[in-house]
Amino acid sequence: PRGVYIPTFQKAISSDTLLQQENTKPYVDGFFLSRTWSQIETSPGTYNWTSLDEDIQTVAAAGKKASLAIGAGAQSPPWICNGTTDGGPHAECITLIIQPFSNTTGTTTACNRQLLPLPWDPVFQADFAGMVTALGAHVAGNATWRSTLVLVKVTGINDTTEETILPSQKGGTTTCTSGDACTGGKCAKTDTLAALKAAGYTDASATMALLAFAGDFRAAFTGLPIGSQVSGDLPSPGTDSLPLVLAKAFVGAPSLRPITVQDNGLAATTGVDPGTLFALEAGVPVGYQMLAGVSGDTRCEMGRGLGPDGGTVPCTEAVLIDAINNGIDKGGARWLEIYEADVNAYPDAATYAHSKLVGP
Repeated sequence: PRGVYIPTFQKAISSDTLLQQENTKPYVDGFFLSRTWSQIETSPGTYNWTSLDEDIQTVAAAGKKASLAIGAGAQSPPWICNGTTDGGPHAECITLIIQPFSNTTGTTTACNRQLLPLPWDPVFQADFAGMVTALGAHVAGNATWRSTLVLVKVTGINDTTEETILPSQKGGTTTCTSGDACTGGKCAKTDTLAALKAAGYTDASATMALLAFAGDFRAAFTGLPIGSQVSGDLPSPGTDSLPLVLAKAFVGAPSLRPITVQDNGLAATTGVDPGTLFALEAGVPVGYQMLAGVSGDTRCEMGRGLGPDGGTVPCTEAVLIDAINNGIDKGGARWLEIYEADVNAYPDAATYAHSKLVGP
């Protein structure tokens, strides 16, 4: 992909007014389409592609391109953990008590139980590979998909998004007001890293799982770039090194080419993530998604309505342009994913990014 892409965050374009508006803008080059695994495989081997097909038709009709990801992790179908309808085996899963992150406020008072399939479990890997194979066959058999899709992001090691990330919440008791794990106003949060380690998590098990998933995607999408959507929050026993370990393994596997790497969390002031830098130095094209704290100040978060005064004043267009320049000039970006709210609020910044990445 190249240019300005809008992440849809598991929403259908037809159901979102801003996404419909952006589909007509000349400085929007494409859309990142995403769904959860549970949304598209409603029972073992039964797939519903209708919503995604409608999105790709909409994008293609506007002359745009698309990238695609199907998130797993806690958004896997429930039968993955509970056994298949035909009595087949189920994957090994762990139950976590989580206070989920809020895109609006950054925190939440809910306390929920979350089932997480273990990415290194062979049953989970086999079931996931079946979905990837079916998705690849569907894309290959549809002319609009073939002409419009430019990137498929490797998933399988996920929490609640499509990012290559596992839960990284620290344990402890905190207050809560809702959720199925909120008891007497208290939430006994799981130490997720300890729980993952007890269930077999190591750098090696995570790396082998990622390479297995990447191999599934490579086989299913012949000739199309596959991409790793990295995040710096993926836990590693005693270190923060795993994102770099995964990046080196992914970039260093010639059988996976062509590949790309996407870094989530581009800011206006920070440097390039070590894993992304490794990809750049290896000649792998990279892109960035602008998430929280693009100003370097966590109170200023693009796309979330938060501002430097603590939440009532949005971040400025100048901050967004600084982040764009950081991604392109320092980070070697081929494409940028920018929140729909920011593209809508700051069309001059989006036009600037499009011009620098694609041309006038």
